[in-house]
Amino acid sequence: MQHAQAVPSELALPPEALHRICEILIATKTPAVNRRSYGQPNCYYVGLQTVLSLARTSRALHEHAADTLWNTIPSFGVLVYTLPRDIWSYETLGLGDEEDPEAGPLDIELNLKRPLVKADFARYIHYAPRVKRILHPAECTQFPPRTRSLLFSHNILDIFESYPHGGVLPNLRVLRSSPPLPYCQHFYRSFPSLFGPNVQEVFTRSPRVNPTAPRVDERDYRWMLTELYFIAPNLHNLVLNVEGQAESLAQANTPILSNIAVNTSQCLRAFLVGNMAINLYALRHLAELPCLMALAIKLDDAITAADLAFLREAGGETRFPLLQKVHLVHSSNLSILSLFVQAIHPTLTPLKVIDLTVDASIPFQDITDFLTTVADRDGARAIQSISLNCWVSPQSPGPHVLTEDHLRPFFALGELTCFDLDVKCEFDITNATLARIAAAWPNLTVLGLGPAHEIKTSKVTLDGLIPLARGCPRLKRLGLTIDAETPLEAPVDLSGPYGSLLLYGPTANVDLSMLPDPEVATPGSFEQKPLHESPLEELRLGRSAVNIDDPVVVAGFLFRLFPRLKKIHGQWRPLDILDPEIVGVELDLPAQEIREITAESEHRTVWHWVAAVALPEFRNVLKSERKASQGARAGEASLGPA
Repeated sequence: MQHAQAVPSELALPPEALHRICEILIATKTPAVNRRSYGQPNCYYVGLQTVLSLARTSRALHEHAADTLWNTIPSFGVLVYTLPRDIWSYETLGLGDEEDPEAGPLDIELNLKRPLVKADFARYIHYAPRVKRILHPAECTQFPPRTRSLLFSHNILDIFESYPHGGVLPNLRVLRSSPPLPYCQHFYRSFPSLFGPNVQEVFTRSPRVNPTAPRVDERDYRWMLTELYFIAPNLHNLVLNVEGQAESLAQANTPILSNIAVNTSQCLRAFLVGNMAINLYALRHLAELPCLMALAIKLDDAITAADLAFLREAGGETRFPLLQKVHLVHSSNLSILSLFVQAIHPTLTPLKVIDLTVDASIPFQDITDFLTTVADRDGARAIQSISLNCWVSPQSPGPHVLTEDHLRPFFALGELTCFDLDVKCEFDITNATLARIAAAWPNLTVLGLGPAHEIKTSKVTLDGLIPLARGCPRLKRLGLTIDAETPLEAPVDLSGPYGSLLLYGPTANVDLSMLPDPEVATPGSFEQKPLHESPLEELRLGRSAVNIDDPVVVAGFLFRLFPRLKKIHGQWRPLDILDPEIVGVELDLPAQEIREITAESEHRTVWHWVAAVALPEFRNVLKSERKASQGARAGEASLGPA
């Protein structure tokens, strides 16, 4: 009697299930014992190691495991591992530490030991067609930090481009890559051979550089845009960012970028090109796309208010029917951007994000008109984000002051997560205003009320931050001018739905128990209660004043409210600008202005001490105390009940 051969259990599953199993496995990790365990991937990235083993040892699961491993990679340079390992070596060009991947990226240049032959490309041919996505390294969390920290020089691309079989990655769908400046030229010019016609999403950010550093070559960037024109009909998402580069780079590419926009198809969902302008013809085409959900463009200066009449005169057709996010830039005119926002009324979904930027000084009246336009929109209650970035012209009729009356209509917009008016004018608001903001917008992650660079005084004191810490538990960035010289009111009870904190005073109205200064005595009767862990990490304070005589109180107060606060930015003028050897010219300034600059320099020094010295020290002390407390609790638990 013949016995039927047993069928492996994994073969009984459908291919889709096997592929899904590999996807789940590769994302599986176990907690690392310590930082150095990153150097032992099998101790942390157990899922990755499992899928690698399946690809090497299992015939039944090889294809599914290989597809999962190569579906998403952090860089095209990873392809070098498909070549025989004995024919190439690498040289480290940049900074970094192979033993410590968190020290910085490793810049790798490939060195071939002999010329390549066809047989050397066997594994490359087997694996390269499986690559569907190239993502930024930080997004490829299935790989260990060492793999994600590698930067590969362009000579690796030269090797694969030389192999005559078509595109280097013929089935690539998603490309998110932002190479460092030395590799930009080759990256931009590699589009014809590196990325095939199946690409559906492109995201690339040009490197930020300072004014004296080399810039991206306009001809190289135009070469990339020309290639994007040919694959534009297949694009679902296009994100190009040249912020930080020369203005000429954006201006020179308006014609070709407009042609790309016109060549896109009905499947386009996002067209985000930041401060690069498109013409009216391209804007008309984008307005008719049925699936466009996100738009970030600069309107060409040749577009007038009359040209935007087509947005209203649709003849029964809705312009931008699915648009949810709009980011608009103009070189000098906020009114035309406000008109654009006023004219569009998506029928299938409400507009949720409005972000406008004007590169020049504008009349103050244009700002108030914009606020009225947004507040009066149909469906305004669905708006989640409002941002405005501009300068107020000193010559425009004043006063240039925004008050709570300008903000009050927006208090009805309960879905707001971002309200950022970076308009460089004075805000006449009080602590009570911030309390009403916290009550109206509990989901805020960003709040910006200025700050104006020249405004130094404010009715908002440190006490005004308490409602924001209590009522906005998701707030991560805050910008406003505050008075940090006025002593805190006493006593203050912060009991609330997110926890409570008692502050005592009258002059040092803050829990100082975390301070490292042994001379600070905390009353024995003081009951310490934890406040919720506010995620706020960044303060933008303009030229806000601070208590120079007792900055430890300010630092301690901020730490208790915002324990994750790391960055404090401002525009305080340094004392160096009075030194002719530094500025290169002898400044003839009035005595009053010299005194103001001297005072600002002192405030600048104190705020820097708070951010760079005090807050990190407080975090270290708190970390040590928590560690000691956990150790004590663990010791008590090990002893068991008495």
